[in-house]
Amino acid sequence: MRRPSPCSPRPTSRAAAAPPCQSCRPCWHRLLSAVLPAAPARAGGYTPDPVVAELTRAASALASGEPMDTLGDLRARFAELYRDRPTGEVLTTTREFRNRPQDERLDMARRTRQAYELLRSQAPDREREEFDWTVQHARVVAQSARFHAFDNAIEGTQQDLYRDEQMAANLTWWYEHTGSKTVLTVHDGHVALVSNSPDYPRPQGALLRDRFGAGYLSVRTSFGEGSFIAYDGLSTQEPLPLGTFTTGPPEPGTNESTLDLVLHPVYLLGLRTVREPSRQWLTASRPTTEIGTVWPAPEADTSLLVSSDLLVHFHHVDGARLLPAEGRGAPDGECRVAT
Repeated sequence: MRRPSPCSPRPTSRAAAAPPCQSCRPCWHRLLSAVLPAAPARAGGYTPDPVVAELTRAASALASGEPMDTLGDLRARFAELYRDRPTGEVLTTTREFRNRPQDERLDMARRTRQAYELLRSQAPDREREEFDWTVQHARVVAQSARFHAFDNAIEGTQQDLYRDEQMAANLTWWYEHTGSKTVLTVHDGHVALVSNSPDYPRPQGALLRDRFGAGYLSVRTSFGEGSFIAYDGLSTQEPLPLGTFTTGPPEPGTNESTLDLVLHPVYLLGLRTVREPSRQWLTASRPTTEIGTVWPAPEADTSLLVSSDLLVHFHHVDGARLLPAEGRGAPDGECRVAT
């Protein structure tokens, strides 16, 4: 979990969630800060992605009131628990770790969890906020190691469930430690209240509804036609290259085909308060396009009313403008996703 910039004051009010647009996250950040100038937004990642264990920061957080021999013991213990950890650029490191034998990955997951528990058991007298962030860093290191220790070929469902559980836990941690209104930008399938795939047991949206009740607001997006950025699922390259894809108009019988009949180019539909006969139509499950990490993806039968609280529909969308690749593979060999 990346720590946000400390320069912005924290906003207030309850937790919420929204799906991502096809633009980069900094655009969301600037937009929210412009809309709410009195309470500028702070941005932070929350997925269990690989992060470097900040051992120096951990030692500093523990240093308050600790004898030097105790501090040295802690440093040595962390060095042992984090031994052989992958280091370097995130994508390269992730691929290297995934290619290790599973018993090695499980051992790394066990040791990183021990490091997290060891750090969490300490109790510094000062610098409490810095210490809490350091513990969260260690937690994400452990989450990442465990996530990539699954055997994806036979444990894919368990791995997906674990990922959403940890993302929900990290978002909850953020909310509890900032007291801020929280806007979650992620794929619709993650923020949904119910799953529309038998291979995806329970999305984090369901877990967040359990935790926050009506304080969690699930917002879904849909569109009629346009372009977007995704990894090319038909490619034989490793890793999959990024591409710009175009789709639409929607096929008859899909949710999008009816939503696109509304004349407004962009509109917001409140699913919680909609009345008949629209309510009955929105309750029924129909084929629905969800743009995820990889394209193409099969349409999933989805009940819009059951899965979300609000829906924003666009007649047309345009893919994000990507930054220069600087040597990384991406569309036309010239671009990469801004993260």
